[in-house]
Amino acid sequence: MRNFTLIISAYIGLFILTAAAGMPSAWAQVVRQATAVTDRDRGCVAIVCGDINDSAMAVDAAPATAASISPPLALGTAALRVGFAAPVPTGARVKLLVSFTSGNALSLGLVNNTSIRTYTANGSTAKQTLNMGTVLNLTTLSDQVMPVEFTATNDFQEVEVRTGSLVAVNVGYSVQLYHVTATFTPLPVELTAFTGKARGTGVELSWHTATERNSAYFQVERAADARGDFRTLGKVAAAGSATKASDYQFVDAQPLAQGYYRLRQVDQDGTTAYSPVVAVSATPATALAAYPNPTTGLLALRGTAATGFTLLNWLGQVVQQGTFSVNEAQQLDLRAHPNGVYYLREHATGATLKVVKTAGE
Repeated sequence: MRNFTLIISAYIGLFILTAAAGMPSAWAQVVRQATAVTDRDRGCVAIVCGDINDSAMAVDAAPATAASISPPLALGTAALRVGFAAPVPTGARVKLLVSFTSGNALSLGLVNNTSIRTYTANGSTAKQTLNMGTVLNLTTLSDQVMPVEFTATNDFQEVEVRTGSLVAVNVGYSVQLYHVTATFTPLPVELTAFTGKARGTGVELSWHTATERNSAYFQVERAADARGDFRTLGKVAAAGSATKASDYQFVDAQPLAQGYYRLRQVDQDGTTAYSPVVAVSATPATALAAYPNPTTGLLALRGTAATGFTLLNWLGQVVQQGTFSVNEAQQLDLRAHPNGVYYLREHATGATLKVVKTAGE
């Protein structure tokens, strides 16, 4: 019985956003190569442990040299991470060249037991996980060099190749991994800021550009977690071509408790690029308000969006009930009710506000 041996040589070139004052000053093209290698999860549960050899060669640009990862014979994993000096942005197109050899028949089941994972620097939770067989999307395997490609769904700084054993007898075969590249195609838009803030009406997203050239629109996307499945919320038309600063805003009127936002910038020729991801916590409760107070009958209410409220008279009897609007003030008509003192109670927080109805002048 022979161990499954995975050969990895990692020349890694990437196009990433340059950073200034914590925010990319431009979507500019930069090329970086892997600078560090770290062994991870070299343990096993039974029989023989896996092994990692010549790990430093994983950052070698020469395809003739390689690091090797050998999984255990059964029930364990071995993994090797390649690190970068700076993060790789969301939207980078990652490409690997691989080939497979074996004295026995290869199967996609075995290949699927090898995964590609991305992490933040020293991260313990994978930002993205892909099975090798799924990414290859093949029904049969060969010993020819084949490209493996995927799009980074989150910013990352480390790429890990992990392999393991599922059964007591591991069929021996090897995988040669020649090159790993991540390409980020910049657009002629100089993005100087992208921020998100919780407001009473939702999450307000703001971004600013210093210059633009042939920019078509910005697509606002949101995910429920940082690893996330980003989905489109809406579009904002871009300035097209501008040599001066432009400001943009978009309001997510129905935010998640914790939302992750990014911009997909689309050029007039259809080329796209992604902004960094910003995280925004749930919309805070809006201070309970009623105005004018005292009122002669028509009353505008403000409260936590989509939260119920009750208006009580001085005897504690229910006068009216409703739900605070997401986008505008809720209005009550008290003209048919007697003058006196009323109490407005918000269901979510229990906050209560005294309201006085008068006959007016």
